Amino acid sequence: MENELKRWHKKLWETKGSRFIAAKRYEKHEKWSTITISLVSVYIICINLLIFVPNRPRILSDINITLSTITLSIMVIVISIILNNMGYKHLSHRFHDCGREITIIYDKLCLMKIKSENVRAEDIEEISTEYNSVLRKYDINHSTLDYKVFQKNNITEYPKIKYSSLFQLWVFLRYQFDTLGRYLIFILIPIALYLIFVKSIA
Repeated sequence: MENELKRWHKKLWETKGSRFIAAKRYEKHEKWSTITISLVSVYIICINLLIFVPNRPRILSDINITLSTITLSIMVIVISIILNNMGYKHLSHRFHDCGREITIIYDKLCLMKIKSENVRAEDIEEISTEYNSVLRKYDINHSTLDYKVFQKNNITEYPKIKYSSLFQLWVFLRYQFDTLGRYLIFILIPIALYLIFVKSIA
């Protein structure tokens, strides 16, 4: 029975932790997707203002500027619809609520561990039933990345992980790209192109 308590303790601890990390990750997706769409919309307005720049290169003719703004506007609309359908905010709330409910079961198991000698098989079955009920209720699952981030944050509890420093760095970089990097590409490329343009006409 002691081994079964330890197994469930680890399982609940990892699951609730991964669910909270997933909630935070989707929260960041919601934040940065909104920022990105807003900034790209600003870029479109700025492109329109290029018609007032004297001595423009041929590539920045009126027709090219018009076509570029129309194309980018359509892309913003399509991407906005896709991001809205992703439901990042909704997923963040669901993962957080799921984590909270699993935490209640986890705390109950922790109390059982204190008096492990009094624990019966029926008590473990009750924990299992409650846990599976929560999983069915939310019908979502955190990603492998969420679990890896959880391991990184609790690296001392995973002595079997080889090259822990490299593992932590890899997970950190992968997480940053997932939650920030892809958005920075859309944010920074137009700025880079603008700087190149300014230098070319200077």
